[in-house]
Amino acid sequence: MSEKTAEKTADPQVPATPITPKTARFALPDGVVTPIQLRNHLVKERIAAETLKPQQMYAYVKAPGKTDPFPVKWYDEDGNVYDKAQADVLTRPGVASMQEGVDWYIRRNTAKAAAPATAEVAADTDPDESTADDVTDEAGDEEGDFDEAE
Repeated sequence: MSEKTAEKTADPQVPATPITPKTARFALPDGVVTPIQLRNHLVKERIAAETLKPQQMYAYVKAPGKTDPFPVKWYDEDGNVYDKAQADVLTRPGVASMQEGVDWYIRRNTAKAAAPATAEVAADTDPDESTADDVTDEAGDEEGDFDEAE
C-alpha cells in the first residue's frame, strides 16, 4: 500500500460511520394517525368497506376537497405542523386524531348518499324549459303585467 492510498483512507474529514439519509417514515406525534391507519380502523370497525383502497386515502390527502376537506395536516420529524406539504422540509401526512378522521369519513359518505337524490331532481327539470311565470322583465314584474302608455 502506498502512502497516498493510506492518506486517502485516513482522511479526518470523512466520518468513519456511514450517514443514513432521512426517511419519510418517521414517527408522527402521539395521537396523530396516518391515512393508512385511518383506513385500517375504518375497515376494522366496518365503517368502510374492505374495498376501500389505501391509494384512495392518499387521493384524499392530495385533493382534500373544498366544502368539507379531508382533515390532513403535514408533520415534520420535529413535530412541527403545516397545512400543506413543504418543499424544503421532509414532511408526512397525518390526521390529528382517529375520531376526527372517522367523523369526516361518515360526513363524507352521508353527503355522498344524499347527492343522487338531488341529481334526480335536477334531471327531472329541463333548464331550457321555462314557463311564463319564470320570465320576468327588468323591473321584476312578470312578463304579462305591464302598463301601456296611453
